[in-house]
Amino acid sequence: MKERIENFEVFSKFEEVAEFLLLEAFKYVHSAAEYEVAGILFEEFIMSIVQDAETSSDTEQLNNNLPTSSNKNSECKDEIGNTAMNNTLDISNDTTNSKPKQNHEWPISLTEWVKHRDKMIEDVSDDDSTVMLAEAWQTAQQNAGSSDRRLLRTHTFKSIDMIGHIINLSACIEAVINRKLYFLRESNKLDNHHYISLDRTELMPKILFIFKEEIFTKNLFTTRLKHLITLRNEAVHYKESSITGEKLNTVTPEELLGIWGEVATLFELVEGLPTKDFMIDLINEFRDKWLLN
Repeated sequence: MKERIENFEVFSKFEEVAEFLLLEAFKYVHSAAEYEVAGILFEEFIMSIVQDAETSSDTEQLNNNLPTSSNKNSECKDEIGNTAMNNTLDISNDTTNSKPKQNHEWPISLTEWVKHRDKMIEDVSDDDSTVMLAEAWQTAQQNAGSSDRRLLRTHTFKSIDMIGHIINLSACIEAVINRKLYFLRESNKLDNHHYISLDRTELMPKILFIFKEEIFTKNLFTTRLKHLITLRNEAVHYKESSITGEKLNTVTPEELLGIWGEVATLFELVEGLPTKDFMIDLINEFRDKWLLN
């Protein structure tokens, strides 16, 4: 009886961990989408500055070419145009209440940059233009969640939160697969010797072993699951190629939807939580909130 209770507890703990990791994974992907939308809002802010600057410049040029009744009137118009340009493109030129501009030289080596970057950031942070951009970025982040902006399915994620999503989702799948192996052993469908051997195996061979029939009959596809594991390995063993390569830098919503679909099918083939229906609810919630179509 005691052994049976312990089995129940082990199985339940597997479920608890898997659900926790899945929810964490979707917290991260929502955060990533919010970051991307904030980027769109911030870009729109920058473009509005550029357009205002171009409009001011065009107005100034037009005024210079128009016949005027007096030079004084022309000079007045030029001054207004120049003021608009200065206020739009470089608010640090407003010397009435600003600090003197400092010239910053870019370090000639990585060693110098690491050594002096705190001072450089401090100096740049005093610049009025930098303050304006920082405030605009903060506003964009605050408004992203309630914005009506949506991401294309082909949009490429740049947010670092994608690392959290990839690692947590793959860890969730591993917990589910290890629970399935445990269930097979406790159901006397897998002897202990094979269980111990499989327990030391990588995730993909475990999936192929457990679901070989379903894969053969095409009730489970694993192409995107394999890709997720590749992304996980890249994220866990983070190195230079993880930054400069394409694997972690080309993830799109469309790609995620494909991965999530295979994960949902996998959940349908195992006992316990999380279920396929729960996964579909999470997918739909993300799609409805963040995706254009």
